[in-house]
Parts: sequence; structure tokens; C-alpha cells
Amino acid sequence: MSKPRTRREREIWQACDELYAMDIPLAKITGDAIRDQLIELGYRRGSPNEVYKYRKSWQESRGVEIVDLTVKGEDAGFPDPIARAVSLVRESIQTEAQEEIKQVISATSVQVAIAEAQTEKLRLALDLLQQKYDPLLIEFHQLKKNQQNLNDDFLLIKEKHSQTEAQVKTQQELLAKTENNHEKHLVELKETQQQTISALQSRFTYAEQTTKQTIAELKDSHESQCAHYIADIAQLTTQHQYLEKQLANTQLTEQRINIENGELKNQIKRLEIELKNTKTDYQSTLQKFHTNEKLLAEYKGELTQLNSHANDRQNQLDKSQIELMANQEKIGRLENQILNLRNRVKKSTLINSN
Repeated sequence: MSKPRTRREREIWQACDELYAMDIPLAKITGDAIRDQLIELGYRRGSPNEVYKYRKSWQESRGVEIVDLTVKGEDAGFPDPIARAVSLVRESIQTEAQEEIKQVISATSVQVAIAEAQTEKLRLALDLLQQKYDPLLIEFHQLKKNQQNLNDDFLLIKEKHSQTEAQVKTQQELLAKTENNHEKHLVELKETQQQTISALQSRFTYAEQTTKQTIAELKDSHESQCAHYIADIAQLTTQHQYLEKQLANTQLTEQRINIENGELKNQIKRLEIELKNTKTDYQSTLQKFHTNEKLLAEYKGELTQLNSHANDRQNQLDKSQIELMANQEKIGRLENQILNLRNRVKKSTLINSN
């Protein structure tokens, strides 16, 4: 008896043997019956051509292509020897078929055991991967939480920055109001000074030297500061022109421009400090002036002796007031120049950020 050459041929032979063992006539072992039996055995149905091809090889292997072995000898009209021979062949075929079925079941059991072992290995590998995945998942959630915390910190810092800008703006507005009040106070002082000129004339002789010395000191200090301011402004102008020339290559020299902008801001702060110091000196001068006023008030009794020199001293006082007003105008121009420099620096910063 020949054996099947392929796995599919073996499956179809097995289905045919099952049907034939059920005493089904050969005529009823059709393609549909074989395909249904393949499904019951757990195999795929396959194509009709494939089924009929291997059914034919099964018939040739079993020797049933001519005689239907399921028909009993007496029913077929054969003599008893022929029936016995057919019965022996049938029993031999059934025995071989059962042995082949046992072999297939044994081989299938081995394959199932191998598949189960592989499944167990895959399950263990999956557990190992799950153990590796859980710490990674925890770390991922921790990183995500850290990222959220960083985002919250960034928003908080941004909010604090906005509040700081608002406070700076408020302080700038307060400074502007203070400067306006200071100007109003200066106007009031001027009016008061005009009203007290007649009283100052009586005591101007004694205070002449002190006043001249104070004015000379203020003039020297102011000229020195003005020269210093002019030098700083010239330096800032040169640096700003340099920045304007470098704007064409902003992307390549961004870091250098930032450094120079920082230097400009530092110089502006220094100018503001010096301006504040100048204002302090001015207030000190005003205090000295008030001191002189007190001294002049103490010598009212000498008014009769100073009448001859009153006109000359009045002219000198007018000159001093003119110089004082000129100094105030210079201070105003310096403040305007500082504001212009601030605007230029802001423009440079905006261009740099763009």
C-alpha cells in the first residue's frame, strides 16, 4: 500500500478513510462529503479539483476504484471466498488506517506539545516584556509630570515677569509725576524768589562771595558733568551706529548685539544715576541758597549801606539766574537725549528679537 506524498494528500486520504469506515458507499464519497469531513477533522475544505485529485489517488492506493467494498458479499452475488477475501482486505485497510490515524494523532500531540511549549515561552517573554514595560511606563508618567511642572513654573515665571513689568511701568509713571511736581516746585520757588528780591538786595553784600563761590562750583560741576554726558552720548551714538551697521547680519551676530545692548542699558542706567546726582547737587545748591537767604535776612539793618551797590548786584543776580536757567535747559536736553537713547535701544532690541 502506497503512502501519501504531501500533507494535503494525507488529510484527504484520512477523510476518505473516515467516510469509508462508516460503511458509506463509494458512490456517496463525493467531493462535498470529503470537504465536510475535512472540516470535522479540523482541516480546511480546499478546492474541488484538489479533493477529486487526491480521492483518485486514495482509490488507487486502497484498490477500491472498481468495486465498492462496503457492499456485502451475499448482497453483491459473489461466492463466499470472494466475500471473505474482500472482508480480509477491508479489515487490513481498516487496521492500516487506524495505525496511520494513531501515528497522525501522535504526531499531532507532539506538535501540540511543541506549540504549547512555544506558547509558554512566548508567555514568559511577554511577562518579561511587561516587567520591563511597567518601569518605563512609570518613568514616562514621571517625565510627563515633570514636564507639566516645568510648564507650570514657566507660566508662573511669565506671570511674575508681567507683574514686574507692570511695577516698572508704575514706577516710571511715579517718577514722571515726581519730575512734574519738581518742576512745579521750581516754578513756585522762582515766584517766591522774585517776591524776595527786594529783601535780598539789603543783604547781598555779605553773601556775594559765598554766592559767587557756589555758582562757580555749580558751574564747574555742571560743565564737567555736561562734558561727561556729551562724551557718554557720543560713545553711545557711536555704538548705536555700529549696531545699525551690524543689523544686516543679525542672524550671525545676534549674541554680540545682545551684549552690546546690555552695555548700552548699563550706560543708560549710569547716566540716569548721574542725572539723579546732578539733581541732588542742584537741590544742595538750593539749600545753600536758602542758607544765604537766611544770612541775608540777618543783615536787614545794613540796607542803607548797600543801596549804592544794589543795582550792580541786581544785574549779577540776573546773570546768575540766567545761567541757572541755562543749566536747567541743558539738563532738560540731556534728559531728552537719554529718552531718545532709550527709544533707540528699544528699537534695536525689537529688531534683534524679530
